[in-house]
Amino acid sequence: MTYKTIKKKNSAVLERTNRMRKWIRLLQKEGRVISPFEIGWKDLEDAETKGRWWIVGGVWTGQQEKLVTSRKEFLNTKDKATKIRGSVGDVISSATPKLLNLAQKQRMNTDVRRAIFCILLDSNDYIDAFEKLVSLNLNDRQERDIVHVIIRCCGSSRKYNPYFAHLSQRVCEYHHRFKFTYQLAYWDVFKQFDEMKESKIINLASLLAHLIANFSLSLSILKVVDFSFRDSKNGIRFFNAFFYNLLHYDEDDTKTVMKIFSRLANSKDFHSISDGILLFFHHHLSLEHEDEERTLKLRKRANKVKRMLQLLASKVEKK
Repeated sequence: MTYKTIKKKNSAVLERTNRMRKWIRLLQKEGRVISPFEIGWKDLEDAETKGRWWIVGGVWTGQQEKLVTSRKEFLNTKDKATKIRGSVGDVISSATPKLLNLAQKQRMNTDVRRAIFCILLDSNDYIDAFEKLVSLNLNDRQERDIVHVIIRCCGSSRKYNPYFAHLSQRVCEYHHRFKFTYQLAYWDVFKQFDEMKESKIINLASLLAHLIANFSLSLSILKVVDFSFRDSKNGIRFFNAFFYNLLHYDEDDTKTVMKIFSRLANSKDFHSISDGILLFFHHHLSLEHEDEERTLKLRKRANKVKRMLQLLASKVEKK
């Protein structure tokens, strides 16, 4: 094979690659979903006996019952979504003037955000809200607004409302991309402490504690936080409320709280995050409560967490 032949083949491959890249960029600009082709290792191992389901017309032995069940579940969810609500326009047109005025006051400046806002405030419970949100059939970019509107509504409430926490948890369970959106949203929150009212600080700290306690997010989200808080009293308030709720989670079982913190050992940012948490515990943590017994219990938990983080730090260093 001559040099010229090789050069021609390479240029042809490069041209095809560039065309493919342009096509992918075009899809992303249009907001279309590009999902990975989810073939598991087990599927490849069992290909000879169970067939290759990923090939059009391929046999899928032994999976008929599972396929029928999944199909029924899909149709059931689809029927529910269709019965509940239709498009973004349908939600807005069926909303009351009072609700739309409230959306305007909360600066819901797009139809998608207004529709999400109306669903959040007009649903019977978080399950009802979740089903209505899914029925909107939003694209990837629009779905991010679900997270932003939930956080805005939660922060604007006079008192902390667990409804937003349970809805957020359900949204994170629905698809992992929402977890990343929540992470980015909270990184923005961490930059805005000085502009926040006390009620918003408590609400958003409680929401974050709930998501981490239920493993929807992890403590790795704190890798961007400077725990010295030299000039931020609101930052101290936020993380006092956050750690109070986290340490208070599952009063009957300390193991759950220890598990939440022990997961940090798997993070590549373990040392910086654990050092920051220990610094905050030493200089700023306040666990005072009217109930002295509860205060004592929380202090014991905090001390256990400190000892565990120090022990994990020594083990990670040895590795």
